[in-house]
Amino acid sequence: MTVGGFVYMYPIYPNRMTRNDRSNIKVFQKICGEDGLSKVILTTTRWDICPAESGEKRKKELTNTFWSDMLPGSDSEEMTKAGMTELWNNQKSAWDLIGYVLKRRADSDIDGVILTIQKQIVDKSKKLKHTDAAQALRQKLQELLKESGVATTQTRREKLRALAFETAALRLPLSTRIMRFFGRTS
Repeated sequence: MTVGGFVYMYPIYPNRMTRNDRSNIKVFQKICGEDGLSKVILTTTRWDICPAESGEKRKKELTNTFWSDMLPGSDSEEMTKAGMTELWNNQKSAWDLIGYVLKRRADSDIDGVILTIQKQIVDKSKKLKHTDAAQALRQKLQELLKESGVATTQTRREKLRALAFETAALRLPLSTRIMRFFGRTS
C-alpha cells in the first residue's frame, strides 16, 4: 500500500523544542525514510494563541534548524522533500491542509510512496521491534528511564503519563482523529 500524504503536526506555541520533540522527529523520520519525505507535510498548529511576531520567529527556527534536513533547500528538491504549512483552529484551514496534500500529490510524478517502516516489515520481513523506528523509540525510552533515576516521583509520573498519552494516540485511527478535528464523532 502506498501513502499519498502524511501530515506531521507540531504546535508553533509555546516557543520551545524539547528533547522529547527532537526525538519524536527522529522517530518520524525513521518511519518515513528519505523516499517518504516527498509525501510529508510539516504542519504548525496553535497559531490562534500565538503572538504573530513570536510565531514567525518560531517558524523560521523550525525551518532553518529543527526541520531543515526534511525541507527542500532548492527548487530542484521541491517535490522530493517535505512541504510545510500552517493549520489554524478552524475548518477552512483544515480543508486547506487537505487541499495542499492533494495538490502535492497531483503535482508529483509519483502517486504514492512506500514508507521505510513498510519496506522493513514487508520486504525485509523484520518484526516491528527490529525496525529503525522501533530502535529510535527504544532509545527514547532508555533516555527517559535513565532520567527517571534522578528525577522526582512527580516528574517521573508526568513523563510516564505523557508517554502513555503518545502511545494511546498511536492506537487511535487517523480517520477518527480527522473526524474529531472536523467536529464529527464516530
